[in-house]
Amino acid sequence: MIIRAKFRYISTKIRYKALYPYRKSISILNNIQTVDSIIDNNLSICRYGDGELNMILSSLEGYSDSKKSGFQKFDPELARRLTDILQNSNNDKCLICLPGCMFRIGTGYLRRYASHFWELYTVNNLKKLLPIINPSRTYGETNFSRFYLSHRDKSHCSDFLKTLKQVWEDRDIVIVEGEKTMLGIGNDLFDNARSIKRILCPSTNAWQRYSDIINSVKRNVPLSDEKSNPLILCALGMTATILAYDLSELGYQAIDIGHIDIEYEWLRMGATTKVAVPGKFTNEAHSHISNPELEKQLSNQVILESIV
Repeated sequence: MIIRAKFRYISTKIRYKALYPYRKSISILNNIQTVDSIIDNNLSICRYGDGELNMILSSLEGYSDSKKSGFQKFDPELARRLTDILQNSNNDKCLICLPGCMFRIGTGYLRRYASHFWELYTVNNLKKLLPIINPSRTYGETNFSRFYLSHRDKSHCSDFLKTLKQVWEDRDIVIVEGEKTMLGIGNDLFDNARSIKRILCPSTNAWQRYSDIINSVKRNVPLSDEKSNPLILCALGMTATILAYDLSELGYQAIDIGHIDIEYEWLRMGATTKVAVPGKFTNEAHSHISNPELEKQLSNQVILESIV
């Protein structure tokens, strides 16, 4: 059994390296370049991770439970929108992000479990995805919000977080999140923001309420001609990818911020594995542990609307 597993591991590495001519054809910014682009150009961000790519693959291949997500059921319209944005977007104010480890950035900076996951994922899926990826476009790094746990060298993580926090430095921010996400609650992640308001959404299958969610943003966050428009931070899984893109088309700056809060909590804990964070929906640890103190802190913040 051990010999067989080792053979599969080595075989995957060889096949991954053999795909380099295909991987290098797509231009991907690294983490720092991605964050610098947000800061310098006031860009919106929509991110494609394995969940979003699996949704697209499911529509290409026919839905299969092997690609089932734990927080969003398969939906053909969601898959169509994800495919269309990735394939056809010409919105220069929204930086579309892909996993750099699938392309020219590689997996050298990742811990063994993460590098093997992405190498195997690339081997199985890269050639299927290339026809809908524009080789003339430069993409951002999807995993800029995963700055800690999967990194082999963690000495740079705190400094990178300081750079990332400049994105919302002295900004009014509106967080659009799952009702149990509690982004920044119980820590100092957004302490440098001018103000924080929230729109609470379903923790799972948020796509089924998409029209309600985007209409809530338009209703509660009016745009002006000033540069002081609020920054929208979206933490809603696959729905956030489309929400950030659609809001950028309407003139907002919106960032699909992903797992940043859980990564920060893991950094603070010194975690070495994906563990539950009390009070916060931790999908990847398949757990939710209630924390009345965090729930109280959330209730004391400005909730613009609750769509649950």
